[in-house]
Amino acid sequence: MMLTFALRKVIVVIAGLYAAILIVVLSFFDRSGLEGALIALRFAVALDIMLAIFAGITWRWLWRKVPNLNRWLYPDLNGKWQVQIQWRWKDKTGETNATAHIKQSLTGLSMHLVSDESESSTLCIVPKRDAESNQPLLFYIYKNEPRQGLKSRQDPHNGAALLKLDLDNPNLLVGNYFTDRATRGHYTMRRVK
Repeated sequence: MMLTFALRKVIVVIAGLYAAILIVVLSFFDRSGLEGALIALRFAVALDIMLAIFAGITWRWLWRKVPNLNRWLYPDLNGKWQVQIQWRWKDKTGETNATAHIKQSLTGLSMHLVSDESESSTLCIVPKRDAESNQPLLFYIYKNEPRQGLKSRQDPHNGAALLKLDLDNPNLLVGNYFTDRATRGHYTMRRVK
């Protein structure tokens, strides 16, 4: 959700700075500076553990309990998605079905897409909101690798897609894509309940 910076790391750095400042202050005013330093260090470690638990697990519970967080911040896209890919290459067109697995934490997001012919993995994925409509968007850059053993294998390639979460249906992502081998097309992704 916040991929421009790692929220947990920022807070850990702040807690570490807090501990260092506390050590300096306690060393001037108290002979037992080491005891104060240990207290500050314990606080920083406890804060890091709590943030790790929240960033990894608890945030999804909070998003379910306070559904407006999906609108205010960014929706929870975790899960399995059925994908319909309509493609165009030169004068050929076609359709392929695939399955995507989206993994999302408080500070990260990835997507792994698998079809009968290939697998795509995330190179970069950036969640955003449209400035005008507030519609959730995903800027997705991926690397596609063909499956081994196929008679007519495609070459490995990189691609990019702009996916938009439907404003009326939080279980529908749609968008166009293009690749570095001059193919283009359209994704329709439906979350599997």
